Formats: sequence, structure tokens, C-alpha cells
Amino acid sequence: MTECASSTSPYESLYGFSRAVRAGNRILVSGTAPVEDDGSSTPGDAAAQARRCFAIILKAIEELGGTDSDVVRTRMFITDPADADLVGAVHG
Repeated sequence: MTECASSTSPYESLYGFSRAVRAGNRILVSGTAPVEDDGSSTPGDAAAQARRCFAIILKAIEELGGTDSDVVRTRMFITDPADADLVGAVHG
């Protein structure tokens, strides 16, 4: 059985994806951008945007019965290498 978790991203319905999908005992999370509940971009620096991404991701994981301790791999993409330390600190 496959379960899906959605967020408020306007792109989910537009492009046909789910924030996260549970297939058996695995939860797979799609690429996540810092989008607020109203569809706007998260204000602030790269750290604020990274915190928002993690909040969206953890909410989806929890909706599908997982917890943050179940995460075994992450991948981050940043557009400006100068933001690496800000994003890395939030990731850590």
C-alpha cells in the first residue's frame, strides 16, 4: 500500500507530485523549497529558508508515521555557495 503526504506547495497539483510517499517501510521525500502555507516564499536568509524546508519535510514524515530519527540520508542543493555555512548549520 502506498500513502502520500502533501504540503501547501502550489506546484504539487500543478506538476503532479506529493511531498512524501510511504511505500512499505520507506518514506521518500521529494525536493523541498521554502514555501509558506500561503504559497509565498519564506522570507529571510538561507538559514531561515533551510529551517522552513526541514519543517515541511518533518511534517510530511510525521504524517506518514515516521520521525526525525528515521531519516537516514539527506541531500541539499543551494544556489549560492556563500550560503553553505548557513544551510549547513541548520542541517547539523
